[in-house]
Amino acid sequence: MPDTQCQTIIDETQIAIYRVLHKHDTSRNLKESKMSEKWEITGPRVLDIGDDGERVRKFAVGLVGGHIDVVTHDDSPTARVEVHEVVGRPLKVTWNGSKLKISQVKDDGDSLWDTIKQVTGNRRDAARISVSIPEDATASVSTVSATSVISGTRATTRANTVSGDMTVDDIEGTIDLNAVSGSIEAHALSGTLRANAVSGEITVHRSRLDPIKLNTVSGDVTLDLLGGRSVISSSSVSGDVTLRIPQGGGYSVQVHSISGHAIVDGMELGGKPGARGGQVEDGDGALKVTANSVSGDVVILRAVAPDLQKAES
Repeated sequence: MPDTQCQTIIDETQIAIYRVLHKHDTSRNLKESKMSEKWEITGPRVLDIGDDGERVRKFAVGLVGGHIDVVTHDDSPTARVEVHEVVGRPLKVTWNGSKLKISQVKDDGDSLWDTIKQVTGNRRDAARISVSIPEDATASVSTVSATSVISGTRATTRANTVSGDMTVDDIEGTIDLNAVSGSIEAHALSGTLRANAVSGEITVHRSRLDPIKLNTVSGDVTLDLLGGRSVISSSSVSGDVTLRIPQGGGYSVQVHSISGHAIVDGMELGGKPGARGGQVEDGDGALKVTANSVSGDVVILRAVAPDLQKAES
């Protein structure tokens, strides 16, 4: 069971990263290809994307090393790309009237492993980029070792990394985050969340999400919820899972751990080694949690009440 669960999480994470790094754009028709614009950038440069009547609806970026900042605006349908530095092969930017794509990875058809080998070999491809897009544009960010920060998106947001750390902040909509050894740090999310990590940690602060699906192998998971109504599914092999829920809300929790501890609202759920955990309910059961772990601990606790928090400080 541990080997199967571990391999499933690894496979799902790598497939998600591979698909974005090497995605064929099958949606482009002949009309779009005729109006497409392309740039190859080798150094610092600023591009303003979009003419009259055009709107940036989709944004995708694939980087090996470096850093990508994605912010949003609500006063224009266009986008701005600020390239601060390019190392190695040129940065390719394409625009077809609705989709903006930035890439420094290998051409379609190469494997993810070939891309990863660039990082450990003699070649070093990297770029530092800042991009501002409309807040209702979908965003897809994939990196190998590059770090990423995404803020303010209000549509579907996908972020994938191998070893780079990612930070997402003030995001609404459908959220899909995947990492191998990189960490996932999230703040003020609302909508739906699916996050996978192998050895990287997943940390989500002060968010309102429903539903939530979290998977890790050895990385720890920390989830801090503001809303008391959600369906949460968590699975880990050796990583610990900590879930903080609001004061006063009801819950229905089902926890299973083979050798780790299972603690819900201050109560340790019994059971013999190999079958620890159980099911516990309180109140209206509006928060539904299913948490499974092999050797990691699962802890579900309530947030500190505001008055008590002030007294303690």
